[in-house]
Amino acid sequence: MAHIINSSICEGVSFSYLKRPDLKVARISISIFLPLKKENASRNAILPFLLARSCSKYPDFTSFNKKLYDLYGMALQGNVSKIGEIQILSVIAEFLDERYVLGGESISKEATELLCEVLFRPKFLQEDSFGEDLDQEKNQLIQYLESEYNDKKLYSERRCQQIMCKNERYSVHKMGTKEDLLSITPRDVQKSWENSLSAAKIRIGFIGNSEPDFVISVLKEEFSKIKRNKPTELSTQVVKRALVQKEVEEKQEIKQAKLVLGFRTRFAMPGEDCFNSLLMSIILGGTFHSKLFLNVREKLSLCYYCSSSYDRNKGIITIKSGIKKENIGETRSEIFKQIEDMKSGKIAREEIVFAKKSVGSAFMSIYDSVDRLDFFYAEQSMYEKIYSPEELVSKIEGISKDEIVNAANAITLDTVYTLVPNA
Repeated sequence: MAHIINSSICEGVSFSYLKRPDLKVARISISIFLPLKKENASRNAILPFLLARSCSKYPDFTSFNKKLYDLYGMALQGNVSKIGEIQILSVIAEFLDERYVLGGESISKEATELLCEVLFRPKFLQEDSFGEDLDQEKNQLIQYLESEYNDKKLYSERRCQQIMCKNERYSVHKMGTKEDLLSITPRDVQKSWENSLSAAKIRIGFIGNSEPDFVISVLKEEFSKIKRNKPTELSTQVVKRALVQKEVEEKQEIKQAKLVLGFRTRFAMPGEDCFNSLLMSIILGGTFHSKLFLNVREKLSLCYYCSSSYDRNKGIITIKSGIKKENIGETRSEIFKQIEDMKSGKIAREEIVFAKKSVGSAFMSIYDSVDRLDFFYAEQSMYEKIYSPEELVSKIEGISKDEIVNAANAITLDTVYTLVPNA
């Protein structure tokens, strides 16, 4: 069992260290937590990608990449994620563990110093001549949004959630919109970054074998040079029950229709009942042994796929299905039948056992990826209670059938979304 050590850098800036002697690489991540809002989502989203490509000390592609090469091919990347109604901007450095450095240099020391150059002295704060960088990153994010639009399975799920949460911040895309991206100015970037450094909740994660003392001391010194305000409050609105059922049908030039159902569950993090809803969703449609897969897809052959997913930070369940247009009504009825079976307690012991094993394996596999492990703890840093993967496995194992049935009875249908062919 990994033991994570948490400490404080300054007001609103935390530091987490996870010792992993089995890794050949080390990882330092800077995660900046901001309220997800339509008016600034795009301006925030572009920041980590601009940060990861240069800094004032190494302002061009050649000098910056030469520095990364000198650090044994250190990788630096930006990322944006969304947890509930919170936008997370991340800058991540991965570099060779010091045990494998031939010259005896302290790679973690140099990597931390370079990260500080990127964070505290970015190119875009020192000059106005980063227009080309800005245009390139705008185009990259626009292409990302367009690729999601072209993925109709993902698009239909997002559209259902947008309709379902129309008046909630959850409906905002983590990258904002194409129109907002195109309108970003250099001054917008500068203001957004200054606000992020001064007022956002920040979590710094370090995973590796090296001791973190130097990393902590450098970061404390750098943060002492900037003015930190009280961190902006973070929250996610949880609507516990659907009061009005919405039905929306849209048409596009597609061959396969999509049916997406959005449900409110009443339970979300940090409440522990959310794990009952998680297990219930897995039994319903989370594996190849789930009710939706075995009955709707395999037994009745009504669809090409049918699955459910649960967002425990927002407290909603989404059921997705790809079908022929003429099968929409029958598929919908069968999905509701499977839900009603769960509500009435028609859940076999084998279904519960398999679902628990599936969830347990998923949690334990987090250790197989440094990316997933880092994000796993970053996500939990928003809450007072932080679980290890082993603790979550134990919690899932302790869930009873009655608790699963209660979780099923707590869900209410909010939105039915169908995307159908024009013809």
